[in-house]
Amino acid sequence: MTIRDIAKVVGVTPTTVSNVINGNYNKVSQKTIDKVNKVIEESGYIPNKNARALANNSSKIIGVIFPKTKEGFMQNPFHAQILTGIEKVISAKEYYLMIKSIEKYEDIYQLMQNWSVDGFIILSLIGYQLPKLEKFKNVPVVFIDTYYEELKYINIGSDDYGGEYKAANHLLKMGHESIGFISYHIDYPSVISMRLNGFKDALENKGIPFDYSKDVLEIEEFDAHDEECVNRILDFAKNKTGICISADILAIEIVEVLKDNGYIIPDDMSIIGFDNVYLSRYANPKLTTINQDIIAKGNIAAENLINMIEKNYSKEPNIKIQTDLVIRDSVKKLV
Repeated sequence: MTIRDIAKVVGVTPTTVSNVINGNYNKVSQKTIDKVNKVIEESGYIPNKNARALANNSSKIIGVIFPKTKEGFMQNPFHAQILTGIEKVISAKEYYLMIKSIEKYEDIYQLMQNWSVDGFIILSLIGYQLPKLEKFKNVPVVFIDTYYEELKYINIGSDDYGGEYKAANHLLKMGHESIGFISYHIDYPSVISMRLNGFKDALENKGIPFDYSKDVLEIEEFDAHDEECVNRILDFAKNKTGICISADILAIEIVEVLKDNGYIIPDDMSIIGFDNVYLSRYANPKLTTINQDIIAKGNIAAENLINMIEKNYSKEPNIKIQTDLVIRDSVKKLV
């Protein structure tokens, strides 16, 4: 059955039926609405949303771009929580998701050229890569966790500097003076570089000199079965009583490495993470961390992108989620 068929049965115009289907009730009586809905229900009519989107010059598809990881991007609970926030808003607005993980951000060009997508949400783009996207300035784009001084797009970030400052300061207040910072590879500018700056300033504001070579360990790819990787972590942990780790997942993995090598957490080593992913409350011991509302970050990104698509532009190019210290069991107070 088509819209014309329904109109003929009810005795109204196809436009009236279309208005009822699309929820445009202003010029339609309740009696007519009820009649149309009854025929739709009895006939099993399903609106062709694809045809409707084409008629409106819109695909109703939003692309979400994740960086490709060795384990797969959905193995990271941070990505899963971001996606949860995005999907909730997009579904409510009757848009659809196309999810893609990419190795290099030039791959975005191919997606933009080959797919009819209304807009993109792009995660964790390193600042120096951004100028390459200028030629796509007519495509609605919202970034998440992207630092770049001349950013002309909307970015949804967190107070990464302030969060890591709170983390390091918490260890210092708990009596730890010999502390370190472990992260994945540090690009500049990036989320991790901002967190490192917060760590550094917390030490220096307490009168503790910061020495990058002794206080920072970068891990390109964590592998608990890689002897060299494990030895680097153990060597770094020597003579330290506390470590700030740039992401909860890495923190949980490093806790297991330390426990496997005789450490008792937090008696022998205090650990504090960042993100407050849901797994952090189930770790052993439960992980003290920095909370950022990850799902809210996804919500806000989706809301802003849909506003751009529908020509309701945001007046705020950089939106920052606040961070809070969550105290659990992985940090010990020193006497």
